[in-house]
Amino acid sequence: MKYIPDTCVTDPRLDEEMYLILQVKYRNGFIKYLSSFVDFNKIYNDLKNSNIPVIEDKEYNFYHNDYLIDTDYLFIRNNIHKKKLSNEDLSYLNSLENTNFENNSFYNRTYKTVMFENVDYASFGLFPNDSNVKNAKSIIFEFAYDQKKCEDLNQLNYINDTIKKVFKEIKESMKEADIECDFITYNCIPENFEKNKINLL
Repeated sequence: MKYIPDTCVTDPRLDEEMYLILQVKYRNGFIKYLSSFVDFNKIYNDLKNSNIPVIEDKEYNFYHNDYLIDTDYLFIRNNIHKKKLSNEDLSYLNSLENTNFENNSFYNRTYKTVMFENVDYASFGLFPNDSNVKNAKSIIFEFAYDQKKCEDLNQLNYINDTIKKVFKEIKESMKEADIECDFITYNCIPENFEKNKINLL
């Protein structure tokens, strides 16, 4: 059973299995849409030999489990509110094959409705703080790594420099596409919480 955060309100039109299937379909299609102007493959190649400690347990967090972008570090952090899709758009999403996401106009037209929150600012973390309260009308990217495995300050400085470089590259590409975005970092500290009791927004 995959963990569905409390804030991802289920859609009465869908049972839980179909809800999760369409969650992944929309996520995959949206990431492919973003890939038309963000070179995630280059980012992946830059990171694959970086030796930045990976968070091995992806199951503890819904977003790290199902919202991965081509690497072990980068995730889309927005909720996907499929309940906001019209019946027609929901049927269209359901008709897509997992390997066929060629209609970028669908995601360009719907992502603000589906992925933005109905508030000005939202907390994209376990507890609201200055580092995770972001513009709720933007696409939020998260870079996650396991700081507990870091060996020294030099490694931490290297990781911070790498994260800044990745975020700068994404931001420049998103700006060219006229898509608002922002960024957060998760370092796996603290970890003393229960998987099924996370308030994500």
